[in-house]
Amino acid sequence: MQAAVLGVSVMAFMGWIRGLLLLLFTAAAARSDWKERKIRNQLNLYGVVAALLTGVLQWDAAQLADLLASSAVALALGFVLWKLSVFRAGDAKLLWCVGTFCGLHMLPQTLAAIFLAAGVCALVLMLRHHVLFRHLKRVGQYLWIMAVQRKFVPYPILENDPYAFPFAVAVMAGVWFTVILTGIQAMR
Repeated sequence: MQAAVLGVSVMAFMGWIRGLLLLLFTAAAARSDWKERKIRNQLNLYGVVAALLTGVLQWDAAQLADLLASSAVALALGFVLWKLSVFRAGDAKLLWCVGTFCGLHMLPQTLAAIFLAAGVCALVLMLRHHVLFRHLKRVGQYLWIMAVQRKFVPYPILENDPYAFPFAVAVMAGVWFTVILTGIQAMR
């Protein structure tokens, strides 16, 4: 009986630790992306290792399997979006890091919040710089090529796009929004 109570408290404690580490890693990635326009591989790798260690320290095989499955889903999604030129490789690896922290139960709402935050950031920037219709036309042409002409081509990236924003900021906003809404206890 006492071990079960201790086990629950260890799981809750590690959930809190995992949630706090996720907030810290996304803040560090956003800062790096904002200042340098680059997210270091080390930071993403440290994040994945920290997330997996919290799973190992819970001594729960199901929890660790959940984290590994979520990690694989997030890595695959990040890879596909990177290959489609939606964002850069560091952002794809950051999604991998976030997915490893979240677990499958938190991944869908976290990804939805991240992409919602990215859309809001992009919309605000395009409205601020009066380029919304130019970008919508460009996206429409791209979708036309993909859907009507049935050609799979990566989205053409504009080099040195002055209206680009660091995606890690949207990742941080989405993660923080999810944690605030669901509570850090949901990280268990």
